[in-house]
Amino acid sequence: TNPEGGLEWRDVPEPVARKCGDPMKKLKIGQIGIGHNHGAAKMETVRKFPDVFEVIGVAEPDSLWLEKRGNLPAYQGLPFLTTEELLSTPGLDALLIETDVKDLMHYARIAVDRGFPIHMDKPGGENYGEF
Repeated sequence: TNPEGGLEWRDVPEPVARKCGDPMKKLKIGQIGIGHNHGAAKMETVRKFPDVFEVIGVAEPDSLWLEKRGNLPAYQGLPFLTTEELLSTPGLDALLIETDVKDLMHYARIAVDRGFPIHMDKPGGENYGEF
């Protein structure tokens, strides 16, 4: 970090630097799912670095989780999109996969098959063979 406490470009992992190309370009990121217990904390962390990340939005296909967690501070002011809307966002660079554990691999596979780098929370689903 720099003396003022901010993130320096050299602190950004090399794969992210290559994906961005331009060190001044923000990484456009979205989140699929808010059902995982770590989902809000991941989003809070991403939002602490507005010079690095531009949060596109959140997709939560389960209305139960939207009701339970959709108003958490981590998600305030962010658009809630359908999964397809999020995946089709022009310029989207990466995704956080934060669904219920039973759905992690399903959505991770969709994202990876569409060419997106992902962060998927642990555990890697319920079936480690699928992982």
